[in-house]
Amino acid sequence: MAIDDDDPFASAMREVAPISSNKHRQSTQQPPKARDVIKQRREASPQTAPINNSASRHAPASQPEPWSLRANGVSSVVVRRLAAGQPPIATTLDLHGMHREPSLEQLRKAIHTASQQGQRVLRVIHGRGMHSSNRPVLKQAVYHDLQHGPCAHHVLAAILEPNSAGGACLVLLRRDRS
Repeated sequence: MAIDDDDPFASAMREVAPISSNKHRQSTQQPPKARDVIKQRREASPQTAPINNSASRHAPASQPEPWSLRANGVSSVVVRRLAAGQPPIATTLDLHGMHREPSLEQLRKAIHTASQQGQRVLRVIHGRGMHSSNRPVLKQAVYHDLQHGPCAHHVLAAILEPNSAGGACLVLLRRDRS
């Protein structure tokens, strides 16, 4: 078959040659056993792993979703279930309209109490920040405290509550092992 110089694809493919079967490299290493992989993952992500900002499915991977927190080892399935109401909300904490420091004290008390009582999901109403002068101060403070505060080790995940217009979040707490 003659190659047409007017066809850009044909001229670009002129130098291409098929790969022969003997050029494929066979791996001599055996794949790891499933139990070894599971053990390595457990050792790599301890129970008190810090929370990372997780990327949203709809946002570019380079920009983490600022209102979504997820501890290492927590799957996106768990987060989707949380958004769907599983497990159900056990306690609601309304911080809307409060000042920053008293609201964070209330948040820490609520997390501590809910954790001691074995509750799994805490709804925190923080407001959307519409009345703040330049940004949602309380909302940012709540998420920062959930991620870095003294009770962060109790938090597995935190997401904006669906249908809350950004004014509330759902916090999934760790099971108390004691």
